[in-house]
Amino acid sequence: MSSAVASRTDLARVLFVDDEPEVLEGISMALRKHFDVVTATSAVAGMALLKTQGPFVAVVSDMRVPLMDGATFLARAREVAPDTIRLVLTGQADIQSAIAAVNDGQIFRFLTKPCPPPLLIKALEAATEQHRLITSERVLLEQTLVGVIKTLAEILALTSPRAFGRAMRLRARVSAIAQGLKRPDAWQLEIAALLSHLAHVTLPAPTAEKLHLQRTLGGEERQLVDRLPDITERLLAPIPRLETVREILRHVGDPLSLGESVPWGSRLLKVLIDLDSLEAQGFGTPQAIAHLAQFVGAYDPEILEHAAQLSPAPASFSQMRTVRPMELTMGMILVDDMTLTSGEVLIPHNQPITAGVIETLLNHARLLNPHPVRVLVKGD
Repeated sequence: MSSAVASRTDLARVLFVDDEPEVLEGISMALRKHFDVVTATSAVAGMALLKTQGPFVAVVSDMRVPLMDGATFLARAREVAPDTIRLVLTGQADIQSAIAAVNDGQIFRFLTKPCPPPLLIKALEAATEQHRLITSERVLLEQTLVGVIKTLAEILALTSPRAFGRAMRLRARVSAIAQGLKRPDAWQLEIAALLSHLAHVTLPAPTAEKLHLQRTLGGEERQLVDRLPDITERLLAPIPRLETVREILRHVGDPLSLGESVPWGSRLLKVLIDLDSLEAQGFGTPQAIAHLAQFVGAYDPEILEHAAQLSPAPASFSQMRTVRPMELTMGMILVDDMTLTSGEVLIPHNQPITAGVIETLLNHARLLNPHPVRVLVKGD
């Protein structure tokens, strides 16, 4: 059984779990002017509320609750809602249970019954401030991370439009597969795809082109290519929360015979990078997948199956138009290569048009081939 007072959106939400309804009623009456109090008479009900009615600033549990002791409940609450501050309010004089609660649930405060309302309010105000600090720091870190990655991607777009185009195509395909499989690490996989070609800006243009088309490299070129993982690692190492991304990029290309030591994301990128290279050589997607499947043990068979279901462009891009180079706008996808008058490809086909691409076009305006190109745009 669970209950809640009328929700007050201007008050911090707090969940109380106790098997004594009269205790919960007294707490609700005492705190209703200070907090939005939600109550549950069992750990199971409390867990359900955490999952369906959060976020809660704090959760306060008795040590003795039905079906699940308080220490176990708070430890699981930490997994379900890690930002929610956890407190214990109990009349049980059991030091071992208290130790378990503190160690397993990382308890913020341990209070004993009966707890005077002023003391309980003070503890919850401290918990609210702790929650504010934790969430503010996390949001700041996430925004900083997003900003850094966006900046790196734009630098890649400005310095190497081809590498950026490949990275964007990889990201779109990684996103389609990861979201289709409901992978919890989808955001890390997408970032790995977006940053997979970051170090390629250090390669001479002819070498980068030969690498992309899987053509034979000379001795010095091979040395440059072999250094790319180390360069990527050095560039990304100072950025927090990219440990998993760096691990994925570190193992792209490792043989599957190494087993579980090769992350799933590395296997996914290996398939999609080589698929993109074959398509650049003129292979259709089905033919490219069939070609890769011939190399038994080189590619993950399950990932090849998922890649075979990919479409060349997002389904929402259902209309094709013909535009002149300087009529390109953000959000379009190139169907044809954008070339210079010399014949050199400046922006490759399948490239999404971003702010960085627009800047590149402006910088090369006098050298652009003036002929119209085909683009995909979102349908109405």
